Amino acid sequence: MLRRFGVGVALTAVALLLMSPVLASASFAAMDDAANLSQARSVYSYEAAGRRDPFTSPQATVKTIPGSGLASVQIASLDLIGIARDSRGNLAVLRAPDSKTYFARIGARLADGKILAIGEGTVTFREEIRDPLSPRPFRDLTKRLNPSGE
Repeated sequence: MLRRFGVGVALTAVALLLMSPVLASASFAAMDDAANLSQARSVYSYEAAGRRDPFTSPQATVKTIPGSGLASVQIASLDLIGIARDSRGNLAVLRAPDSKTYFARIGARLADGKILAIGEGTVTFREEIRDPLSPRPFRDLTKRLNPSGE
């Protein structure tokens, strides 16, 4: 039993002696890395001139230029109050938040999209999405003449 213990101690001592140069070189390498890192920190500088702030949303930086009439109104703020017909096709009768009424045809531009289709009691809009992470740059919205629940 003592013989096994002695062999175990001897093997442990040999292993420690063999590993000491490896550990020493690793500690010297770590000290060299720390010295290089501190030197690199003192040398590096960041020039922010002409670059956008990485902590602001890119979506917020896009500005819409207000137009006049229907081109200055966002789709979400419109109410569909009627659909009219004439010789050239259907017209959507839309009410803006300022209580102004607009008549619009297919293809009419709005602040954030356009009209795709005017059907029996519905108007389909294509809203432009200004989100760089969105899989599609648009989404189609349908407004109904008589929304359910009213």
